[in-house]
Amino acid sequence: MIEKTDLKALSVSTIAAIISITLMTIGGELSESFKSFLVSIAGHHWIAKGIIAIALFAVTYLALSKLKTRAKKGFEAQKWGFRVAVTALASGALIFLFYAWEFLY
Repeated sequence: MIEKTDLKALSVSTIAAIISITLMTIGGELSESFKSFLVSIAGHHWIAKGIIAIALFAVTYLALSKLKTRAKKGFEAQKWGFRVAVTALASGALIFLFYAWEFLY
């Protein structure tokens, strides 16, 4: 069984990766220089976003897993799973709304 601290670190790392991809996606559409920077990293902006998100996930997880904080007992796994799901849904909605706005205006 994964320790609660690891679960918390994994969840926070996942949330950070989701948010970073969302911000990079919108940032790349708003700034051609940022998109060019992403292309210069790996040849395609989506590959670069993946590399950056994986690196952010790994660094965040390693840093947080070293902390000696204990998660509260109870439904902690469900709470963190819910937070990850809400972040993913909100990020997806934000990207959809951004592209809808960009298409309409």
